[in-house]
Amino acid sequence: MRAENIRASAQLVGAASRMPGAFDDFDTAIEITTQSWKDAEQFHESQNLLFVLNRAERFEELFTTCDAMAGIADERRDKSILLHLKATALYHLDRMEEANALLSQATKFFSESTPGIGPGREIPGANCDWFVMSVSARNEANEVALTKLDDVMTTHPDDIELLATRAQLHFLWRRWEAATRDFQQLAQRKPHDLETLELAAISALLAGQIEDFQALSEGLEQMLNKLENAESAWEIAQCLTLIPGNIRDEERVLAAVQENAKQRRFWWRHQAVIGVLYRIGRYEEAAALVEPTLAIARGQSQRQRSVTLLWQSMLQWQLGDQATARKTLVNATSLIDQNSQPAGVYVHGNADTELIVLRREAEELIGNADVN
Repeated sequence: MRAENIRASAQLVGAASRMPGAFDDFDTAIEITTQSWKDAEQFHESQNLLFVLNRAERFEELFTTCDAMAGIADERRDKSILLHLKATALYHLDRMEEANALLSQATKFFSESTPGIGPGREIPGANCDWFVMSVSARNEANEVALTKLDDVMTTHPDDIELLATRAQLHFLWRRWEAATRDFQQLAQRKPHDLETLELAAISALLAGQIEDFQALSEGLEQMLNKLENAESAWEIAQCLTLIPGNIRDEERVLAAVQENAKQRRFWWRHQAVIGVLYRIGRYEEAAALVEPTLAIARGQSQRQRSVTLLWQSMLQWQLGDQATARKTLVNATSLIDQNSQPAGVYVHGNADTELIVLRREAEELIGNADVN
């Protein structure tokens, strides 16, 4: 068979292998995709073999072939596919610790190389085929990971690392109730771990478990009072300000975030001050900080800046400038939609969930009325 025909056949076989039950003759499929790999100089033309081996459930071969292809997986998007499928093989081979570590790396590569998806946004043509293959590899790895973790934890219920991995996967996929359950179990075992308490609280809020969110928030505020420095104050404040009436010691929390904002010129620290001032009803002070914060944030992603715009829209509304508030909200939601990411894409910190919660509040406060 001529090289171009082998390549075309390999692409068809690779596409079919992403659909369970599409074909039964795995030996021929492996032969075709192996030849294509040997003829190719790029990972894009070789990766079909990995998908076929996975569908054929030849996990030992999948693992060793991933190692053999590592040298041609140059770009982050290639590494995302390779590591997701290698992690899948390791899960099936019951090498859980190695699989978890690879899945974490694969998720990072996927997030860094995935184009923004949202209304009005199209995947660039050159990336379309890669995007489909990358999502397929990612979905396969995550599905296997959750299944294996559930199985293993029935016999290892006290394994904190496995519980943490499962909790993070549920959170990543926005399965808020499952994430809440796992993070609350983790919080009981790691009561002084800031990130665990934050994620437990945020998951509870998004699952509609408001009382649990408030109880966890109280624990976070108590942690704030015990901090030896203000380094993490903005993270705690970011969580506390997600709903109204959630701050108990207003002056203490405000003092902490203001001190935090003095230390470094990071826009998110200044945004935390805006959030606290808004929640305690000091609207004019908060509004005065918006433009300086946006100026500091210049050069950051539009998605990140849109959080500040949501706060600004609510401040404008509270201060009586309803027409401008509606325009700012439209601007903020447009930026969010244009730069949105699909479920399963990791966004650092609480940025993604903060957008979900604050957008919901701003739209309820201001409404979705068109701006004339």
